Amino acid sequence: MSELKINPTFRDLIPPLSPYELEALEAEIRHWARAYAPIITWNGTIVDGHHRYEICKKYNLPFKVEEREFEDELSTKRWIIACQFVRRNMPLDVRLDLAFQDEEFEMEQARKRQACGQGGVLLSPLVDTGKVETGRTLEKIAKKALCGRQTAFEYKKIKEAGLVDRVKQDGESIKKVYCDLK
Repeated sequence: MSELKINPTFRDLIPPLSPYELEALEAEIRHWARAYAPIITWNGTIVDGHHRYEICKKYNLPFKVEEREFEDELSTKRWIIACQFVRRNMPLDVRLDLAFQDEEFEMEQARKRQACGQGGVLLSPLVDTGKVETGRTLEKIAKKALCGRQTAFEYKKIKEAGLVDRVKQDGESIKKVYCDLK
């Protein structure tokens, strides 16, 4: 069994499994006495499969490693987020958090590409970061999160007001919390 590196930035980028999901994953791996899905790495660092890796280590079970090539850390982070959208049944607020995070990474990549195209000197910002979630950008975020543009806008305002815990912990709807802001 090989020792893999864990980058806390990659590991903590996505929401943790619920206790039920983690228990089910552990039961499946123990039942088959191995992790069937490979653990994906980039330069020897886990980018997908942190839980599978820990469970296999805990019980000394075999696992496969699949090394992937990514352009840089930002493209790796974007891949990690994209994987979550196709794999997990996540609540709307979690999907929105990931979609907003991915949009920030995309803009950072664009700024880096622009800087490289100008001899490494960023002459002017590619995107007005003060207006990040307006227009088409907000529509892209909503599409990634599988919700409407208005819902994405309302969630952004809730986060800015520091009231996101009412959605995440108290179970209130985004619409209700947003209406309370007015």
